[in-house]
Amino acid sequence: MVDSIHREKKIDKEIIFRSIESAITTSARKQYGESASIIISVDRLTGEFSGTKDGIPFTSEELDARIGAQSARQVMTQKIKEAE
Repeated sequence: MVDSIHREKKIDKEIIFRSIESAITTSARKQYGESASIIISVDRLTGEFSGTKDGIPFTSEELDARIGAQSARQVMTQKIKEAE
């Protein structure tokens, strides 16, 4: 997906990865509260997500199920438009 956006929109891959991380972090904060310390990262080679909430690693189920995909998608769309 990152390669596709990179080619189609001519946006640097690192900007896309940071946007994805930001989108998921924003979505997680809505789920867990603004005071939670949320850190999300995307492996640049595999595309796998990892993250922590208040220093405790998320399980893969939490990353998949609890973080709202729709909210993350909206933030991603906005970030891509800004990058264009």
